[in-house]
Amino acid sequence: MRVRTGEPANPLQQGLLDDPRLLETIRRLVAGLGRERIVLFGSLARGEVHEDTDADLLVVQRTQADRIERGWKVQGVLGRDRPMAADVIVLTPEEWESALADGDPILREIEEEGVTVYERPR
Repeated sequence: MRVRTGEPANPLQQGLLDDPRLLETIRRLVAGLGRERIVLFGSLARGEVHEDTDADLLVVQRTQADRIERGWKVQGVLGRDRPMAADVIVLTPEEWESALADGDPILREIEEEGVTVYERPR
């Protein structure tokens, strides 16, 4: 996985992305969730941008909320005026590690091809 670390990584400065809608989506997730890491995956991470491309994002965060509650939280954080369409998966660090250890094909692809656009400094 290509990793970008530090205070909210700015994909625009790193030459990875140039869509201000995506940057605003990432900014809202960073500001609104107790997150460890945010990974961009899918077509945007591969540089396959089309007019109707959405953002595929994995948020790894420490939380006690169940998956339904996490989904509602993401919807609230992104807001009704969301900058772009986004599919957001929220996993705890333990769920992420367990799924990788079990060989989950989707998460393996995210691990191999995704771009970490935010990682909380340790």
